[in-house]
Amino acid sequence: MNVSFPLQSCQIEDTDYAHPGVRLMENGGGRIENCTLQRNGYGVAVDNNAQVDISGCTLHEHHHAAFYVGWEAANAAMDIRRCTAYGRIWHINDRPGKLSECDNR
Repeated sequence: MNVSFPLQSCQIEDTDYAHPGVRLMENGGGRIENCTLQRNGYGVAVDNNAQVDISGCTLHEHHHAAFYVGWEAANAAMDIRRCTAYGRIWHINDRPGKLSECDNR
């Protein structure tokens, strides 16, 4: 996976009702490790060719859901491992074109 930035051991919170804590679009890529995402519109959002690895994170108290995929997410990729999400997991039934999940709660 082409990763252009890592977020490690951070807390992302209180963006607002409609915006995600982390949003990846177009050809963006990233890695989110051991972070807490809370009280955002969504925890993590992807669209278009975006790719993200999420591991060891806790996601909770989001206004809508922990994960969101946009209209053009058929080419997006998410790898979600060892994460804990409370409340609604996905905003709608859509998923990224490539989704890998392992050891999540």
